[in-house]
Amino acid sequence: MAEKRSKGGGRKKSGLFNRFWYDTWIAPTLAKRFDDVNAEIRYYEHHLAHAATSFYCSGFKKSSLLTIDGAGELNSTVMWEGGSDSIKKIREEGSNNSLGGFYEDVTYYLNLGWLGVGKTMGLAPYGKKSKDMAEKVGKHLDLSGQFFKRKIPALRSDILGFPPRKDTNILTRNYTNLAFAAQDALERAILKCVEYLVRQTNIKELGMSGGVALNCTTNSKIMESGLVNDMFIFPACNDGGVSVGSALECATQLGEKVDFKLEHIYYGPEFSNDEIESMLKRNKITYEKHGDIAGTVAELLAKGKIVGWFQGRMELGPRALGNRSILADPRKKETWSIVNKVKGREPWRPLAPSILDEAKEEYFENAMESPFMLFTFEVREEKRKEVPAIVHVDGTTRPQTLKKEANELYYRCIKEFGNITGVPLVLNTSFNVAQGPIVCSPVDAIKTFYSSSLDCLALGSFLLRKD
Repeated sequence: MAEKRSKGGGRKKSGLFNRFWYDTWIAPTLAKRFDDVNAEIRYYEHHLAHAATSFYCSGFKKSSLLTIDGAGELNSTVMWEGGSDSIKKIREEGSNNSLGGFYEDVTYYLNLGWLGVGKTMGLAPYGKKSKDMAEKVGKHLDLSGQFFKRKIPALRSDILGFPPRKDTNILTRNYTNLAFAAQDALERAILKCVEYLVRQTNIKELGMSGGVALNCTTNSKIMESGLVNDMFIFPACNDGGVSVGSALECATQLGEKVDFKLEHIYYGPEFSNDEIESMLKRNKITYEKHGDIAGTVAELLAKGKIVGWFQGRMELGPRALGNRSILADPRKKETWSIVNKVKGREPWRPLAPSILDEAKEEYFENAMESPFMLFTFEVREEKRKEVPAIVHVDGTTRPQTLKKEANELYYRCIKEFGNITGVPLVLNTSFNVAQGPIVCSPVDAIKTFYSSSLDCLALGSFLLRKD
């Protein structure tokens, strides 16, 4: 077992706890189970692995890098510079000063559940700017200095002036204004980090990773700020992507050239039509086979059907990008509440579209490529009544912009829907129901189909109906 020094600063004391358990329990257990394997073990910092995904997959030759999460080992916000096949650490903040931790605390106070930070982001536009609430939040996260400082480790009701939410309506003023103020504070704190980082590196190409990089509203604020020229965020920027980052960093250290621009993220499991049909026959499930499943589904969507869409390789990361998706017609506002009900989600939560890349400027202000659903854009005023189901209360949406070469089948489905309706976008949300993971296998998809109120399921070339 070899210990290697990372380019991000070598072996760190913060990783010793994890190293202890790996060395004393995990590695010996693996050795007993696979006694013929004599592999070299290399260790990489959690945030270095995050940084590696946002640099080596960006296509940038050099880059400023910012990794932000709740905590990784003992760090929570780390600044880096990427270049010449290496990543150099510039500054780090400990987990006791965590922006991710702050946002999680707000989420718990709002009673939006474990891993509910995305809900807090979606709730924020329902609130309004309040000087009083901003001051109260500022007592928890101080932004008066060069950076930010968490002054109080958890939200306090004696400061906020109201208790944590229990069964109270989430759309009441105190809770929506708290979400608004917390989102605003997060954005301003991250902008401080970006400004400092770019000043240190003099590089205006930015890579971001870590769970906080899933906050697409903040990502858009960074692009709008003028602090950076271009930006790349690894689509699995939460902890699910650190295995990829570790592999990329290891490959780089072993002399492999791994810098490239990630064009798509369809690298998961896939199932052939033969496998799917065999399973359907074995379980005596009634189905139709279609030579043009994309066109068939486009017609169903135009008729108002809610369709489970299961095709090709599964996406990596938390966002469904057209291979494990629930699709619907965005032209009726009630589709918003219908799809949320199908999924068992809160009715106020926003839904987003997949749009043909060439149509993005027609529908969105200041549009740019967003293939991984990691930025928000303002929907053009004249288009909001055309696609109300994907317009959030503040007039924004979080689209996936889709090129034909990235996913030809899904592109054809949206294209055909556009031919039928005149609207080159569909409502797209992840194929799962409340508290459940995105479906992976045909069995997962069928179980979710029959246990939900979905109308149809497109499973490879096969269509299942309930009517």
